[in-house]
Amino acid sequence: MQYLILFMILLPMFSVYRTQIKNFPDIYHMKAMIHMLSMIVAQVTFIICFLYNEFTPGYIYAGIGSLGYNFAYDGISLTYLVVSSVLTSLCIIALCEFMALDDNLEKNMTLLLLLEIVLFNFFLTRDLFTFYVWFEAALPVLFLIILLGGERKVRLRASLMLFLYTLIFSLITLCTIIFINGFLGTTDLFEIILCDISFPQQAIIYIGFLVGFCVKVPSNPFHVWLPHAHVEASTIGSVLLAGIILKMGGYAILRILLPTCPNLYDEYNYYGSILGYISVLNTSLIILTESDLKRLIAYFSIIHMNIALIATFAGERLAIFGAVAMMISHSLIASGLFFCIGSLYERYQIRDMTYYGGLVNSHILFSITFFIFVLSNFSFPLTFGFWPEMLVVTGLAIVSYFDVIVILISGIFSLASNLTFFTKVFFGITTEYVLMYMDMSKNEMFLFGNLIFYDILFGFRPNVYLIFIENPVNFLLTALCYKN
Repeated sequence: MQYLILFMILLPMFSVYRTQIKNFPDIYHMKAMIHMLSMIVAQVTFIICFLYNEFTPGYIYAGIGSLGYNFAYDGISLTYLVVSSVLTSLCIIALCEFMALDDNLEKNMTLLLLLEIVLFNFFLTRDLFTFYVWFEAALPVLFLIILLGGERKVRLRASLMLFLYTLIFSLITLCTIIFINGFLGTTDLFEIILCDISFPQQAIIYIGFLVGFCVKVPSNPFHVWLPHAHVEASTIGSVLLAGIILKMGGYAILRILLPTCPNLYDEYNYYGSILGYISVLNTSLIILTESDLKRLIAYFSIIHMNIALIATFAGERLAIFGAVAMMISHSLIASGLFFCIGSLYERYQIRDMTYYGGLVNSHILFSITFFIFVLSNFSFPLTFGFWPEMLVVTGLAIVSYFDVIVILISGIFSLASNLTFFTKVFFGITTEYVLMYMDMSKNEMFLFGNLIFYDILFGFRPNVYLIFIENPVNFLLTALCYKN
């Protein structure tokens, strides 16, 4: 298994090397080679999941001793590896579709592969310093993706907001890791979990990690950078940001904050929940007045991620189980919506929904595809977004009815906003700005077909992916109870 994981990490490195030596006959051979290698990486992650015993109660420690490369993984880590590899493969297809003649195509492919390497190492690391390095290594890559892929002059400002907001607040995370190393003498996560940390020390760790990780989620008041970054980013920049980068914050809370601060988590978890309440209610009101399609989906991302944050800090098994499942489902749903908006923008160069209308008359397949993702976005039954929401609501109902009320209020606003923007764009009178374009290209059919396949499969058979995260969540809660 460890050699398969090493192969999975080395293959994108080889792809980066091949894109830089520039000995291809033409650009089409380069695109075909990179696409093929990315699909191989995705297949390897599926094979690793297939070989993984889903009934394993905790982490599996592995590594290549001769190389000094050690890592640890469980069902949650492997699920995120699959999501990362699948989205990277789809982003490469989108690059070939949306940037076929762009001078920055080669640079974007290289950055995409570098980000995949960073993500693989992030989800497998077991050392806090290494974790911080990979946690921040995604920033310069995403900064360049937004800078190269954006079209407006303000893209530099949006890139800097993303970079500075997350980097400055994550310095608090670095100081916290140095603090842990100072009194424990180790940064190995699993050695730290076994140590007895005093309550005052846990308080410092809790505050440092909570601030550093909530910027990536993001929660109010740390969310200002996200809408700007989405609006100015290219389609693949938005997909990577919503599909993977935001999940790094939620994954870090689950993997690091909870195990290192069990006493504080047990007694003062409502501090994290308060950030979630404010973010969910505030953003639910904003989406009712938003007309920019990319900004609207960015606010939906904030709502979903903060619902997962509330569920994570609830301390109930079903709620945490649902929070992990919601972050995974949101990765594919938000990616599908951003791909759809990217297709619209490539055709009409407009993101404001007020300029659209009557698209269903000329884009029947595209309208059906978009509607499937909208249904998943507001958790319609038997879609990918339904089961995680049900788990979260069921788990929160055991803990607090106030949490459930917040989720229901958010759900009502989300439903109204989703249906409003879909009907404005696809129904009604066809506006003068909407010209006749082809419905969907072959690349778009393949891209959307993959996402719809996962949406329907996981909507009707959620146990296909839930079985991988059930035992790791149970193990985490058992460890928290043991330390308390």
